[in-house]
Amino acid sequence: PAEPSQAGTPSHRPLAGGLLAAFAVAYAITRGFDEAATAQFPNAILITALPLAGWVLLRDVLAARGAVEGAGGLGNAFQAAAEKGDLGQSLKFIGVILAVFVITYLVGQLVALPLFVAAYLVTWGRYGWRVTLGYAAVAAIVLWAFYGRLMGLLFHPSLLFG
Repeated sequence: PAEPSQAGTPSHRPLAGGLLAAFAVAYAITRGFDEAATAQFPNAILITALPLAGWVLLRDVLAARGAVEGAGGLGNAFQAAAEKGDLGQSLKFIGVILAVFVITYLVGQLVALPLFVAAYLVTWGRYGWRVTLGYAAVAAIVLWAFYGRLMGLLFHPSLLFG
């Protein structure tokens, strides 16, 4: 992606900061694993992910400082970025993702992920209900048959259905 050198250019700071925090928490969790072998794969990923996320965050903070100064202040820079980045649609998508987490917690992944597919196709794909329900049904079947039965992956237990 292009360097955020002027007001209105997208910032990766929230994403990089969130990832850095998530990676740090993940590393702390792996430190408490009973078996050292269990932590090997996550730690192999985190050895690369933590410094990379930190580097991206540092570069973005430095570039954002220049963008704020170039725009004549934080308010002007935020306004230009919100207009250019279509903030409303972005917030709607983030809301849908957060809803998926809540629905997953309440009723499980086998319900939440096909609902996400349907919401995405209706909202951003502008597909009709028949196509949307078809894709959501295929997503549910693939999740259940391929991941649940064939591969034997465990799904997150839901609050309502255990």
